[in-house]
Amino acid sequence: MVEQVVDKKKRIIYGNSDLTDIETADVESFNGILRERIGRLVRKTKCFSKYKRRLEYAIELFQFYRDFINEFKSGTTPAMLEGLTDHIWDGMNFFISQSNCDGTPRRRAVGHVPCRRFVIQSYSKI
Repeated sequence: MVEQVVDKKKRIIYGNSDLTDIETADVESFNGILRERIGRLVRKTKCFSKYKRRLEYAIELFQFYRDFINEFKSGTTPAMLEGLTDHIWDGMNFFISQSNCDGTPRRRAVGHVPCRRFVIQSYSKI
């Protein structure tokens, strides 16, 4: 006997997306990309996360890279298409965004937009 999927129910578990934008194939595709690119998510690996927070950091870092740094063939990033930024970020932008304007480390999620004064000072020192 062959089993078939006869129905699927969409519900939002996290965030506030529009239900019409959610497709099972997209979610499964992204899960596959995460497993390919983040060693901590591969089955039977030595690169496991001993602490949940470190796994969250690894996923946040990958998500930031994918959304702000990884350039499409068209010369844009997903963050540019969503209107979150007007340029392609690089490693320097990322590390500056993780500091306060006085240079002390931030304790915030990845992807914070940097203070302009600190960005100008940092680039002038390079």
